[in-house]
Amino acid sequence: MTTEQLFQKRMKHSWRQAIHILVSISRGSGFPILIGMIVIFFYMGYQQFLTWYPADFPLALMLAIVYAPIITFTNIRTWLQKADLIFLLPLEHRMQSYFKQSLIYTGSVDLIRMLFLFSVAYPVFRLHMGSSLDYLLTLCWMIALQIMNLLLKWNVLRSKQLFTPFQQKLWDLLRVFIIFFALYTFLQHYWSGALISIIIMLVLLFQSQRNASRIYPWEKMIQIESNTRVRFLNWVNWFVDLPFHAERTIYARKWLMWIIQKTERHQDAFLYLYTRSFIRDRDLFPMYLRINFFFACLIIFIPSVFFQFFAIALSMILEAIQLLDIANPNRYPIWISLYPQQNTLQWSRLIRNLLFVQMFFLSFVAYFSNIPLLSICTLLLIGGISIVLYVYLYLPFKFKKANPTLLG
Repeated sequence: MTTEQLFQKRMKHSWRQAIHILVSISRGSGFPILIGMIVIFFYMGYQQFLTWYPADFPLALMLAIVYAPIITFTNIRTWLQKADLIFLLPLEHRMQSYFKQSLIYTGSVDLIRMLFLFSVAYPVFRLHMGSSLDYLLTLCWMIALQIMNLLLKWNVLRSKQLFTPFQQKLWDLLRVFIIFFALYTFLQHYWSGALISIIIMLVLLFQSQRNASRIYPWEKMIQIESNTRVRFLNWVNWFVDLPFHAERTIYARKWLMWIIQKTERHQDAFLYLYTRSFIRDRDLFPMYLRINFFFACLIIFIPSVFFQFFAIALSMILEAIQLLDIANPNRYPIWISLYPQQNTLQWSRLIRNLLFVQMFFLSFVAYFSNIPLLSICTLLLIGGISIVLYVYLYLPFKFKKANPTLLG
């Protein structure tokens, strides 16, 4: 078996597993209903946005802010495993075609994703920015940026220089800024700025190619692949119970820990420990922030009061689904190991606090989007009653059913 055939075999196996999981989700959960609600909500909100669109709205700036991260953040799929350090590392001199297949696959997936996401912008682009030809030229420009970004990330991954996590984040931010500048200047027809940005990208690409090592970073690529799989399985666990065991990463987040130490009552020991574990978790806390940020943007850009209320309700439902599995020992076994005396009341209090913070935050955003104060108070009242009923009546029963070892 050649290395190209090995890559194709692993890719097909991974896709078969993913399709099987997605079919299970569609059959055994409310996933289709949820997707349908999101699509309908987005369609109606988009119509409202096109109707509301003012003449002085900075559309080019908004498109650059939205699509620059989409172009920048790519995930190179290699499907490498820990055992490859033993069985494939001796064949490193023959692995060039394997990683070439990986780059082609990653670039193709990124292209399909960008074509789909940029097609959403076609109506507003045609109405307020230019013709279909301008749209196609912009798409070609974005594809060129995406290809250069992928090659740049691959070269940096193989760099002889070792980057600290902080340096890696700075490098990612630099790429986002360059691509943002390139896209914004192109949309604004600032051709000199677009030319300068593309020259900077080519210089960085050339320099990174010179600095790239011929030795592949096996351990780093295996860790990236493992993280990708864990993120996918975490998302799947929103909808179906899929036990898996994987190494979990935690972060210090010292400034948040300082806030927690000042605000939490330390006599509620389990609540304090659970809150710390939640904030330091690699997946749960960033997902919580992303849901809040996404729906806050929807509330700001959609002027309809009805859709703003619907956005807040939908965000609470999504967050409740995410947090429902927080006490599942199959998903977060480290929490069970650290704090064996589990208590449903403390889990419920943690989820109650998170949902209330989310409700107050989104209501605050909605208030500054010109929603009447009386409507905000009504929303807070209904939302508060719903959270209390959900947390103190439904969650203890659900937690005990998922994990009989929990204390009442």
